[in-house]
Parts: sequence; C-alpha cells; structure tokens
Amino acid sequence: MKDTLITFKTAKLVKEKGFDLETSYFYTKPNSKMFGLDEEGRAYPIKNTAKKLYTCGEEAALNIENVYVAPTQSLLQKWLREIYSIDVYVAPRINSVTGIREYWATLFTIDCSMTISTDTHKSFEEVLEEGLYRALLQIPDKKINKTLKKKL
Repeated sequence: MKDTLITFKTAKLVKEKGFDLETSYFYTKPNSKMFGLDEEGRAYPIKNTAKKLYTCGEEAALNIENVYVAPTQSLLQKWLREIYSIDVYVAPRINSVTGIREYWATLFTIDCSMTISTDTHKSFEEVLEEGLYRALLQIPDKKINKTLKKKL
C-alpha cells in the first residue's frame, strides 16, 4: 500500500499556511522554467506533476518561489493535528439508496470549537484530501511554528 501525495491545489494552500517540513516530492508552478536532477544526475524539465527531488551531493537547488512541497496526506494530517490541534477524521457509511460505500470527513479541534463536515466521496483518499484542504482554510496564512520539527 502506498501513501497518497496531496494534490497541487492543496499544495498551493500548504505553502500559504507555512508548512515547513522537508519532503521528497514537490510541484512547480505551471509554465515555470525549472529543471531537476534524476537519480543519474541528468537534468530534466520539471512539469506540474508531483516529482521526487533527487540530489547529486549538494547540487540540488530549486527556486522556492516556483516550488510547492507535496507531503503525503498522512503527514499533512499529522501536522494539522500536532501543530494546530485540528483532527481530520474520515468515516465510511453505506448509502441507503445505492447500497454503495461512501466516505465523509469531519474536522474537529481539541476544544470542539470547530466542527466541519465534508460532502461524501466514493474514495477514502478523495474525502481525506477535501478534509485536509478545508482544515488548511481554517489556519491564518504563514503561521509558522518553529518547534514543528521537534514535535514531529
């Protein structure tokens, strides 16, 4: 089983909210003139799909203005829980009309000051993504916690 990376839409919001953990994957702005290095040290153009960052010694440099980190959904979920006390909870249910399993997400804060539910989706990952996005919307822009790396 492989953990799912967040979407480009969520990655843009993650950057605004000050997510500062190191990740191996990233997106770039559409049409940016950027190049990365593959595992053999060869340069390649970076397109707007999640890419893994390969380094060749100390020779990997990216223009941070054009880069959006792409953490896994579970890492972002943990960051929201540990740093902002926002839990994103996903639960299944059976649709009484269609008999198909669906999922929805609910956002909670520790003190229950916020409870938000999402629409239902057919996949766990889709609804988790929506829940993570909605949780990020609750955080003021660029609120960076310097103890983040120690806590996680």
